[in-house]
Amino acid sequence: MKIRPPQYRVWRIGHVILTVMVIVVSKVLNLKPPSEPSWWSSVVAVIQQYGWWVILIGGIAGEGGTSWLKAKESSLMTDALNAILKEFREEVFGEAVGQHGDHRVTLFQYRSTCWRALWHRAKRPTGGWLVPVARPGHTSQRSQALFRAPDNPGKLEGMAGKAWGANSKTFEVFDLPDLSEVGNAKKSSRVRDYASKSHVSERWVRRRIKKKRLLARSMMGFTVERPDGAEWGVLVLDSKEPRMDGQRIAKEFRELWKRSLRHMVVKL
Repeated sequence: MKIRPPQYRVWRIGHVILTVMVIVVSKVLNLKPPSEPSWWSSVVAVIQQYGWWVILIGGIAGEGGTSWLKAKESSLMTDALNAILKEFREEVFGEAVGQHGDHRVTLFQYRSTCWRALWHRAKRPTGGWLVPVARPGHTSQRSQALFRAPDNPGKLEGMAGKAWGANSKTFEVFDLPDLSEVGNAKKSSRVRDYASKSHVSERWVRRRIKKKRLLARSMMGFTVERPDGAEWGVLVLDSKEPRMDGQRIAKEFRELWKRSLRHMVVKL
């Protein structure tokens, strides 16, 4: 499956024309200037004078166009993924109370290197990271959360990290402490309990409290695999409700993976 941007056909025609032009110019550069003056000798002289600029600009334009096309394809694929994940969220949280931002579905991709970690987490970018690539919704679509996913199981972070290390099994945490009205976050035992059960640091939890971000009370994570069975990333569901219907959600996820998710992730 390939999702093409609307301008794809125009770009392809332009790329072919540009390629032909560069090939013709490169051939003319190797010609001997005609001895007799004519319109052709004038054309050859101009091309041989400015031909290298045509090749240089053509090469830059071709590479730039290819990069633009890949970026547009990736953006369109992310939009398609968000639409599918939105439908999945409606299926599993449709009857839950509250706003859509209180019940989220986030797709994380595993990357061996993530340079955002340098300034976002002040940690080395290598060693394995889980990076958010799709989350449906209007108020909660952007996610800056990064979680470490090294080979050491003891250093896996958050629900995403634990799901990544769960060997294709569901990883879930229910009945997390309610931190919506916590007092002194630095001394609160509920903060320590929350951080321990959700496999994040107390500092991470306190930062979320300070920024008034959602701290879910129930979470589930699933490993997302490619069609060949290789692990690609994880899908994390979280909700402000203390419990989810884990059995039903696991069944819905298996259907989602079979139907579309395993085929779409390879395009990102």
